[in-house]
Amino acid sequence: MTTAVRRDRPRHGRGSALLLAFAILVISALTGCVTYVPRIPAAVPGQSGSGWHAKILKDHPLVGRVWAPSQNRFVAPARLIDAAVAADFVLLGEQHDNVDHHRIQSWVLKSLMERGKRPAVVFEMLSDDQQVALSRFLNGNPRSAAGLGIAVGWSQTAWPNWAIYQPIADAALMYGMPILPGGFPRSTISRMVRMGRSVIGESEIRALGLDVPVDAASRATIQQAIAVGHLGVMPANVIGKIVDMQIAKDAKMARATVNARRLTQTDSAVLIAGTGHVRSDVGVPKHLRRSGASTNVISIGLMEVKEELHRADEYVEGFPAASTLPFDFVWFTPKMGHDDEDELKERIERSVKKLSQ
Repeated sequence: MTTAVRRDRPRHGRGSALLLAFAILVISALTGCVTYVPRIPAAVPGQSGSGWHAKILKDHPLVGRVWAPSQNRFVAPARLIDAAVAADFVLLGEQHDNVDHHRIQSWVLKSLMERGKRPAVVFEMLSDDQQVALSRFLNGNPRSAAGLGIAVGWSQTAWPNWAIYQPIADAALMYGMPILPGGFPRSTISRMVRMGRSVIGESEIRALGLDVPVDAASRATIQQAIAVGHLGVMPANVIGKIVDMQIAKDAKMARATVNARRLTQTDSAVLIAGTGHVRSDVGVPKHLRRSGASTNVISIGLMEVKEELHRADEYVEGFPAASTLPFDFVWFTPKMGHDDEDELKERIERSVKKLSQ
């Protein structure tokens, strides 16, 4: 077994890069991250392996293919767009540092608008405390989103460089669509990890519908995913707080997505978020259903391929308690590359120490 395969499959269970994202979430909540400015190709990549920014496993047989789990078959990207056009809410999941995921998100958004849709665009990565700066920038009717990152202080956050998100915002600006925040401020996330969900206050808990607990099965699914992804380092009491934080973030994004459509002159909303947040069984779609806003939701998971998995249905192994991949569509891409597991474990341990400071 090669080193690359070992990195794909954590030693602590049937995990995936998606599960490791739960561990990385804690690190990014407490620390910054090093980013770079990539050169971003203009067009959405095809299925041949050419045109991808990510180079790892670009010739994997699943790369560029779109899987519809409910139909148990591959479909053309055009069929994905047909379904998205008919939806009230389109949720586009990503691995945050994967340039190709953002290119695909931009393509989906442009395709919707070319078909006559006028969606509001909500970013998990933007938070309420950036709203004033965001509005000031957008009120200037910019032709490009290049300056948006500077305007909202993006470089001071833990997200990857604004350059890889800019194509999504450029697509929205091209059609005059509103861009809105969907996330908590980083300081709030950090305090939730340290002290629990109560830090957001009772009124916010009620507004997010969290005064009525999610069902035990959903909570157990989230907790199991976190337990696998934290590599045996995170204390049990911290895992409980991370579960609460994950649920609160999903509820927050659901409310922001509903409000984006309700409060703007739009006919739908698109959410840009991490793939784990848009899974249909326990993520944002569940909170949209709980709120009664709409059941007309399309969840699209952008997923990096794994060297040892050549069948789409095998990727369900990365989703504890799920019998099929928990998305309406899964679009496979090459890998950007990940931290070594031992290095990641050390980073988590350092972050855990910060929790007690």
